[in-house]
Amino acid sequence: MNVDKQTRTDQWSKAGNVIENVFQCDFREVAYSKSHVVVHGKHLGRSTSLFLLNVCNRTEKIQNNSIDCFDGHFFHEVCCRSRLQIMKVTRVSMVHALTLTLPLHTKLIYLQGDPRTIYGSRTQERWCHKDQCLNFAALCNQRREDLLTLKKLQNKQVTIIRFEDLASNPMKETQHFFRELGLNHTKTTEGFLKKHTMGHTVKKGQERWRTTRNSSTTVSRWKQSLGRSKILEMQNICMDVIKELGYEIIK
Repeated sequence: MNVDKQTRTDQWSKAGNVIENVFQCDFREVAYSKSHVVVHGKHLGRSTSLFLLNVCNRTEKIQNNSIDCFDGHFFHEVCCRSRLQIMKVTRVSMVHALTLTLPLHTKLIYLQGDPRTIYGSRTQERWCHKDQCLNFAALCNQRREDLLTLKKLQNKQVTIIRFEDLASNPMKETQHFFRELGLNHTKTTEGFLKKHTMGHTVKKGQERWRTTRNSSTTVSRWKQSLGRSKILEMQNICMDVIKELGYEIIK
């Protein structure tokens, strides 16, 4: 719905419907979602979804002809056969996320991060330099509202993962939340983590397009990139949230 800001309340009905439909394996009624998959999915789907790739290849061999593996109906059939459906959702508040009507055993994972880290990352994105995306007060208010919602839940419905912990020790943290979610931490998972979180540092401006990087170097990058005066200004705006989240205050 949005590239540079959080989904507004007046947009949520449409955005929520998209999420609910996809979690029900219904791609047929989501035309713009389907077109995105067709345009971008040929590369992303075949390289990241082994289940989709295997089913597609087997189907092509059985039928002895090429098929559109990213057709909405085919996607629906493959999705229904898959043991897990996983979706990464951004620009959505916790208040809105909890209004979704999802399958009974759906588990919500909330990636929590230092507002200063998030802001530092956004400053590197050209598309973010407008509207509310680089408004730190708006960012802080969003995190404050999420915290209030999470307190009401008492963490019973949501698994919370701190970005800084995950980036600093991806293997340990992944094993921990896999256990909480009842998932197997396989050798394939371990190999993926080693490859994608312990990579060499890439050139400035290229890291956001890559999934392979040295994740531990990203945790405190904002301390160098933002400068002391900007950090102090941000802390004055968001001191309560930063403290409540347990992050270090820069003097």
